[in-house]
Amino acid sequence: MIISHLFGCDRYSLQVLNLHGNQINGTLPDFSTFTSLKILYLHNNKLNEEIPVHIQFPPKLENLYISSNSLKGVLTDYHFSNSLSYRTWIHLTTHWTWHLLKTGFHHFNCYLYT
Repeated sequence: MIISHLFGCDRYSLQVLNLHGNQINGTLPDFSTFTSLKILYLHNNKLNEEIPVHIQFPPKLENLYISSNSLKGVLTDYHFSNSLSYRTWIHLTTHWTWHLLKTGFHHFNCYLYT
């Protein structure tokens, strides 16, 4: 996967990562080591597997664009337990068979696109 090639980047200072429209397949990788990442664009790819229960998003993530994929599974508060951001925006589509576990989600907003 293309993500494995990113670990040569300076993952401690990278703030915006735009990978939309690259036909990336598989599932969401763990981006938690990109500690300064604020905006992650993964929309319009071919992500199509279950969301792993063990991954976490970066602590400073403010915007997560994962619309126009075929992800399955549940986003839980654990995925965002590293979050230091006051508010995280999650951009989704209704084409994703998803569930957002509400427990502990006090500072998240979701946009659903059709």
